[in-house]
Amino acid sequence: MASVTEFTEDHVKKRSVIMVLGSMPRGSEFGIDCKIWKIGDKFKGIAAVPPGIHYLHYTAADAGNACHIGQLRMGFFVNVEVGGLLIYIWDTKSETLVPLEDRAELERYRRGVLRGAFEASLGPYPVAEYSLWCKLSNYI
Repeated sequence: MASVTEFTEDHVKKRSVIMVLGSMPRGSEFGIDCKIWKIGDKFKGIAAVPPGIHYLHYTAADAGNACHIGQLRMGFFVNVEVGGLLIYIWDTKSETLVPLEDRAELERYRRGVLRGAFEASLGPYPVAEYSLWCKLSNYI
């Protein structure tokens, strides 16, 4: 893995993708490492994720609680490999992200990512936060 000082935006573009499929409710919060966003209708995941341990976290939107006050934040660690594709499906019943395990579906999405089919719906990994995440994750 590149050192923090070598890590550039161009370097990040050659990295992995984490996708979230299904319809996470609009206004839900999704984050990776130290960054969190309120998501919209087009959100499908994060692109250019550097290799290593990362923390994915989310809070499902609730129409009656726009500030997410008192709502449970869920999260889990993932180990991202160079060129990897991690896909999670939003389970509306349990309001959790579950890994996509169907190999044929995984391959179909991998081909779509390589073609750039999801580019407009993938947010970039927050490069500015990476050095902080490296310092924090050193203790995991």
